[in-house]
Amino acid sequence: MSSVDTPRGRAALAGIAALIAVVAIAIASTGARVPQPSPTPSAVAVATVPPSQSISKAPPPTPTSNVNCGSLISYTAPSATGGGSVTIDRPASRRQQGGQATYGIPVGAQIVTPSGWTCVRFIPAVPAAQFVSFVATGADGYLAQPSPTPRGEYANSALLYYLTLPEPYRVSSLLRISNSGASVAAGDLPATAEVFTARTVADEGALAAQRCETACAIGNYVAVVEMFTDRQAPRDWYAKRVGAAGETIQDLTIDGRAAIRVTGGGTYPVQIIIDDHTWMLRVAYTLSPDIGPAPPGASKEKLEQILASFHFTQ
Repeated sequence: MSSVDTPRGRAALAGIAALIAVVAIAIASTGARVPQPSPTPSAVAVATVPPSQSISKAPPPTPTSNVNCGSLISYTAPSATGGGSVTIDRPASRRQQGGQATYGIPVGAQIVTPSGWTCVRFIPAVPAAQFVSFVATGADGYLAQPSPTPRGEYANSALLYYLTLPEPYRVSSLLRISNSGASVAAGDLPATAEVFTARTVADEGALAAQRCETACAIGNYVAVVEMFTDRQAPRDWYAKRVGAAGETIQDLTIDGRAAIRVTGGGTYPVQIIIDDHTWMLRVAYTLSPDIGPAPPGASKEKLEQILASFHFTQ
């Protein structure tokens, strides 16, 4: 007979069963959970970046260089121990103001000694521009030297135009005009006007002292250059003003700028109207035998010569 089948054995089994039941009830009442084993290291996911998506820094941008050209004023060659310098005198143009500019040349730079008209490539920087190189004739960025002003030529450094004045024509300081205000903004009056006359200073002064109404002898047989601020296409600009029966309008191009020549129109017998990209210019002349005879040396042919000689410096 087994010991379990004895009365004492059966009592022991009953006691163990009762103990298991009590433990089961206690676990259920407390909500205890059987702990789960921790995941093995091989089960942990590791994020990786594919080689094709690797992160890299963009290279710094290349500095933009400019070129200035002018007549050589001075030059000091750089050496193995010290830097050099170059100074040029830049003529005024529509892209830059004129005047002298100096550029420091780095120590040990190997460059060809400049002479005469010199173009300098540089990187704008503060407090001083950084010299890059001299620009050879015909290379990218090189600007040719402007043609010298011939004798008898008048150049306007503000509006950057020039024209030839046949003898005895000259610019008149007495008839020069400067206006401002609403009428200028509307285009009713020119902002500035220069007048070219064949009269002597004394003759012009004597006529200025005389009273006249609309047609004055002092303004007869003169050429004018007027600057207006209300920019438009030349034909549209002229259409806003007084025309005349029988006038003729011819399309022109002057130094790459759209223009028209009006003959027999309003205000002037002949006028050239030019869109100068920023403002409007009118180049014209007056003559009227009804006002009086031409002053000594003046003629229609010379007035036409002045108009035909008009050009821009840039």
